[in-house]
Amino acid sequence: MLAEKSWNNIIAITLLYVLLAAVFVSYIPMIYLTSLYNVFSLGIMGLMVLLVVFTFFRSYFLKNRFLVAMIAIIACLVVEFVVFTVGYLRYDMDDVRQVVIVFLCMIVGYTISMDEQQLSRMSLFYIIGSVLLGLYAIVFYTGSFSFEGDRTLITGKNQIGGMVAVGGAIATYFYLTSENRKGMYFALALLAFFVSAILRDRSAFVAFLFFAIVLSFKQFPFYKVFLVFIAMLLFYLFFKSTIDNFFINSLIGRGDIDIEDLSTGRSARNAMGIQYLSSHFWVGELEESANIPWIHNYLLLRLVRYGVWSMFFILIYLLFVVKIIKEYFRYKELQFDKMGFFIPIIPFFISLLEPSFPFGPGTVQVLVYVLFGHALQQDHYQLQEDQEDQLEEDEDTSDFE
Repeated sequence: MLAEKSWNNIIAITLLYVLLAAVFVSYIPMIYLTSLYNVFSLGIMGLMVLLVVFTFFRSYFLKNRFLVAMIAIIACLVVEFVVFTVGYLRYDMDDVRQVVIVFLCMIVGYTISMDEQQLSRMSLFYIIGSVLLGLYAIVFYTGSFSFEGDRTLITGKNQIGGMVAVGGAIATYFYLTSENRKGMYFALALLAFFVSAILRDRSAFVAFLFFAIVLSFKQFPFYKVFLVFIAMLLFYLFFKSTIDNFFINSLIGRGDIDIEDLSTGRSARNAMGIQYLSSHFWVGELEESANIPWIHNYLLLRLVRYGVWSMFFILIYLLFVVKIIKEYFRYKELQFDKMGFFIPIIPFFISLLEPSFPFGPGTVQVLVYVLFGHALQQDHYQLQEDQEDQLEEDEDTSDFE
């Protein structure tokens, strides 16, 4: 499909580039570690508002059932927030804000008109930007690009790691679906893989691996994936000591570990949350805090915070999960214009191990949900074309009779 050449569309695409660049720059240490970060945050929100102005009021999103379902659930969340806030109960506005930002990003993606070339350029811009940000953060905080050093020194590691994993996932998807520049996309995916490992953001690293494996099974025959697996296994057996040291140094930091060390206390905190929820299922922490350290699982944290009243957060979460799974099994092979349905695998996988993903933190997930909205748009156009083709076919059949 050719991109629309109206001024509105051109300005919207330009603003999206500026927004993505501003998100990257805001995590550069000399910005992120100073009061300038607050200025950038305000600027990013301002850019988001401008994008919405150029897209929201000219959108036909009410024709899309997924987006309409999102609107209905968000409306319930807003009502719930107002009622509980008026009742002086504990309700975190940021939880609602994150979902609203995600919805607005989807509207932007659903409305902006981009052809395949424009989408490729923007995605490449994001891949390179995220990898460069990851490289710079490693060198700045640790002094060198190596597996040694304390990665807890990297401030904003989870946000940067999430962006690098998304960039790597996009590069992987391009490698699997594009006919041209396969070598470049493979190199970028591999670079993102190593940057993610060295950052030692384990959640994002494992999510990236999961994404690559799941989509490889979709794109290639089982026997080819199996042969690659056997080759990798043999490679590992030959270089076991070196590889073990690599993963222990880059992802863990030392060799004497147990499950609690590996999860950095997550399993104990999650167990405390489950125990608390078993006796406070109806209201969670709405009335008073349980004083449990921050739980590292999106759904469990919301259940602990709001009890049964977390149902709308759960509904939105499941809405995405069901859509991703449905699209995965819908087509025999991956399609370029459906990329947006699969990139959210990264933040949703991370959400099993982190509290703010898949809808946060902040505007880190902008491109993920812009791409999701774009995939919904392409579905809409495809449905229109199928209906027109069916109508022409019916007319031809009628004329023949």
